[in-house]
Amino acid sequence: MAALMLFAGASGAQELLTNGGLDSPGAGLVIDDWTIDYFKTFTGPSTDGVTLEPWADRLGDAGEFGAFFKAFQGNNTTGDLANVSITQDVAATAGVAYTLSGWARGEDNYSGLIPSTATETLLAIDFDDDGDATNGVLSTVVTDLVAAGLNNDWLQYDVSGVAPAGTTVARARVSMLNAYNNPDGGGQAFIVDDLSLTGVPEPAALGLLALGIVAGLSGRRRAA
Repeated sequence: MAALMLFAGASGAQELLTNGGLDSPGAGLVIDDWTIDYFKTFTGPSTDGVTLEPWADRLGDAGEFGAFFKAFQGNNTTGDLANVSITQDVAATAGVAYTLSGWARGEDNYSGLIPSTATETLLAIDFDDDGDATNGVLSTVVTDLVAAGLNNDWLQYDVSGVAPAGTTVARARVSMLNAYNNPDGGGQAFIVDDLSLTGVPEPAALGLLALGIVAGLSGRRRAA
């Protein structure tokens, strides 16, 4: 019975993100507990590509926020496109299945919704062995939000993957790449809220864990 109880506990999903609700904006152009990576194709690193705004909160609750990605800061005429990612690293274990979910919408004239656009809108988990994104990652799982039905309504999306051998970090990531101003004007932002990252051991790993627990208990009984 004890082994079964431990097995059940090991299989439970645990929330891993801090400020996943994106309700703590920090000071200035900062999102608490998240890293912002913003650069433009020609002009290089920049600021103010994404901010937390009260009007971007999914439910419109007082004192809460959502992430407002400013696609309109890119320039499609010159090719100086906007690339913005928000990321958060959490400790991870090989063999665990991780799921990142979140709510998102694109305003009517968001460049990611223009047919044949260069803009990519992604929800991703990067699996890393050292937490340094500049050294590359072991593997990435991605959901293309436009292909998954992104529109002007709030919809929930997710992406899942099993951490490969050597993984020590799972990086939750939302990216808006190659975005630009729409000459039609109007609302042009990509908006995200209420992100969640959970990890659950794969069934094979849980089976090995259960066998190990049972074997351990059996060994103790024999010794007794």
